[in-house]
Amino acid sequence: MNNPSNLQMISPAYARDLLNTYNTNNRSVRQQKVREYRRAIDLNQWVDNPHNLIMIGSDNVLIDGQHRLLAIAGGTKTVPMRIVWEVDPVVQGVTDINIKRTIGDMRGFENWKFKSIHIATAKVLLLIHDNHTPYDKHFTYTNQEIADYMTSHAEEFQHINASISGGSNQLQIVQKAMCLFGIQAIREHGWDDCVEVFMQGLINGNDLYPQDPRLIARKWFETNRKDVRKWTQHYSTLVKAFNYWLKGDTLTRIHKWNPEGENAADTFPKILGRNNV
Repeated sequence: MNNPSNLQMISPAYARDLLNTYNTNNRSVRQQKVREYRRAIDLNQWVDNPHNLIMIGSDNVLIDGQHRLLAIAGGTKTVPMRIVWEVDPVVQGVTDINIKRTIGDMRGFENWKFKSIHIATAKVLLLIHDNHTPYDKHFTYTNQEIADYMTSHAEEFQHINASISGGSNQLQIVQKAMCLFGIQAIREHGWDDCVEVFMQGLINGNDLYPQDPRLIARKWFETNRKDVRKWTQHYSTLVKAFNYWLKGDTLTRIHKWNPEGENAADTFPKILGRNNV
């Protein structure tokens, strides 16, 4: 008979055996979560947590641990985990009620403003850094990787706070795109008059002539403010407006970037550098 609760070394073969034997009545698999766990394991960032239990019910059905076991089963490393046997099956209905620990809960981020926006931005910046498309939905990073990136680039994130905290309602919904754009622009041009003047004009809308790219961008956001989920469109609009403004060109309308186009990755707007103006 199995011990009520013990720490065991779960090899890929053992994980597959547990899944084949006990995973007969579980929820649908979230592949993104499996990839996240597997990456943490591969990078040796998986930490044993007494509350992270593999639960097997008294009816011999896996209650909790499906995604962790799938991550181990698809990899090459053996991972220590606690297995609890003979659990009352009624527990399965409440195992996911507890709030999971997020990056924002980690030590060192208690006083960060706009944590959720910074976290989302850091994920995109990591994708860009690793030569993935910025909107890649299939590649994932661990919480530790994201937290490390935010810590090492804390000055940039804090610098852009003022830019994403002001403005009208239509700008409030594009804060992720503004944060990403601001950091990318700072990296290209530094936080000089160029970036600051563009951002402040975009935010407050004061003294803008009719064909000023910043005004056209503001109008675009007002027209498309219900499209809150497509941050890629918001970001591409900001980049297009900035590039026109940087060259001193006027603008009458901004065309949407087509994510379904044949060369979508190649046509995704890029911020002009100092040498391209």
